[in-house]
Amino acid sequence: MLTGTEEEFSPMRAYAAAHRLARRSLLLLPVAVLLVLWPDYAVEVPTLSGGSTVVTAPVARFCPLLLACVVALCAVGPMEAFTRTAARPQCRARCSHVLGALAVVLAVAAFALLIGGAPGHLPAVTRNLAGYTGLALLAVTLWGPSLGWVLPLAYLLPAYLLGTAADGGTRWWAWPVAVGADVGSWVVALLLLGAGWGCSGCVGLGSAVRRRQGPGTSENLKRGPRTCYGRDPSAHRLSGRCAPPPGRRRRRRPRRTPGPRRPGPHGAVRTA
Repeated sequence: MLTGTEEEFSPMRAYAAAHRLARRSLLLLPVAVLLVLWPDYAVEVPTLSGGSTVVTAPVARFCPLLLACVVALCAVGPMEAFTRTAARPQCRARCSHVLGALAVVLAVAAFALLIGGAPGHLPAVTRNLAGYTGLALLAVTLWGPSLGWVLPLAYLLPAYLLGTAADGGTRWWAWPVAVGADVGSWVVALLLLGAGWGCSGCVGLGSAVRRRQGPGTSENLKRGPRTCYGRDPSAHRLSGRCAPPPGRRRRRRPRRTPGPRRPGPHGAVRTA
């Protein structure tokens, strides 16, 4: 029976608190401000292909990269070790979380574009958000949540530098530069999203971090005791008893043997 000060346990609330969704969702505010105030602000990006040396792109084309990093960051929680060793597989929950976060971010971007008076950028923003999210999820799976921005940024730069064709069009792989009605760019972006979504659900986010973790993880506990030759064995206390270095044995103190007994001054027998 619950008292007046106790609250009923909510799995959704606990899941949101474990992934810090309330704090990380604040990262959407600066991007929403950019989409509201300066959606059509032109940014000149240098290019090495095509007839000109500069490509002009609106700010709305670059905001999906930031939004995709937020989606990938929200999908990772501080209890990934528990998630991997849970009794019930968390693949379905993780995949649903990624799709839910992507839907929320897309709704925020669409609402900001409508307020800013630039709904024409919504198809391109949606496509770029899908592609960048897939790349960000792949980066998080490979290198952890702190490097989720590496693959999206590494794809953005060649797309603007080399993605423009000589006739003014875009190449099939340069979907960030293409217009929103380009069908080929949608296919590539959705394939990247599917690859990242599948890796985040099946392989697990932060798998490289799991391989770099030290003793104390579930994988290391199954291997049995390890050997540590350092002076501080406290870091290996979860992985088993530390063995001494080869060629050196532990010194054992000799046991004290009781000496001959002799009577005391009052007749009591004491040990020498």
